Amino acid sequence: MSASNTPPRSSSSRASASPMGAIFRDESSWVIPPPFDPSLLPSRFDGMSWEEEKVHRKKTCRFLEEAGRKLRLPKVAIATSEVFFHRFFSKQSLEKHDRFEIAVACLFLAAKTEESPRKLHMVLECFHRLKNESLMARQGQRNADGSAPAPPRLDPRSSEGIRLKERILLLERLVLHTISFDLSVEHPFRNAVDIIQKTHAHEGLEHDPAAGEVRGASATPSNPLQELLQGTVAFVNDSLQTCVCIQFPPAEIAAGCVFMAARVTGIRTKSRKDWAEVLPVGLEALVSITEQMIEICTDQRKKVFMTAFVSIKADLKALKQKGGGHRQQDPKRARLR
Repeated sequence: MSASNTPPRSSSSRASASPMGAIFRDESSWVIPPPFDPSLLPSRFDGMSWEEEKVHRKKTCRFLEEAGRKLRLPKVAIATSEVFFHRFFSKQSLEKHDRFEIAVACLFLAAKTEESPRKLHMVLECFHRLKNESLMARQGQRNADGSAPAPPRLDPRSSEGIRLKERILLLERLVLHTISFDLSVEHPFRNAVDIIQKTHAHEGLEHDPAAGEVRGASATPSNPLQELLQGTVAFVNDSLQTCVCIQFPPAEIAAGCVFMAARVTGIRTKSRKDWAEVLPVGLEALVSITEQMIEICTDQRKKVFMTAFVSIKADLKALKQKGGGHRQQDPKRARLR
């Protein structure tokens, strides 16, 4: 936590210290034209490596997800807060801001944006509790019975409570200026549903008998349409911990998540067409999205899918070598139908 109420050095979203402010072709879409170059992100100019930045983004997004759940926010509000966070740090350096304070400001703003507002004192209490729970866990604090002690409560009338309230309100304004007051966010969820439904109607969906190792020998056969939808939604949620939301349009992200879900659930098209040929996404975008998804998932609950991940990477490598896959997107990255 910063001890000062002095606002971070910033003017407007377009006055970035790096070339990033001008690298968005169409800032209303918040998609950086390919090829994505992480060396141009503001944090590089302050000495932070790309690997370190990815870890910070991932961990802070997980914090946002946990805070959103405790505040009982709808998933769309949590997702919007993560997008705001990624957009903010495409224009601002992680070295110059407390990323968790920025995250709180993004969550507070996103809740209002998605018509699920929470009182600021509730958001601050949740943040304070999670922060102290994490600190106490790292310090190994335990009660006599071995249980975790309750963290101290935040008194909104205390000097700390008042300072934190003023700080988050200040940072909310900074976030708004940095993202150009653009509160519109299109998430990939609807695109994913459309892609799956159209594929089901035109190609048909079924479980691949050869994918038993992926699904598990004891897995109970289910409706492939519903299973693919559930798996895709899970991967879309995971994608929010990466920077794909500032690299690709929602429809391309959705296609990449459908691809991942189909492979790990062992669902194929009845027409036997390869998923890379069926999905409305260029091969380069599919490879990039998939690689970033695999990277974010390998240290999480999806370790069970490591065999599938290895297979996916090998298949994509083969596709790249022979130039397979769906048609390439045009340079203007037109919206997918």
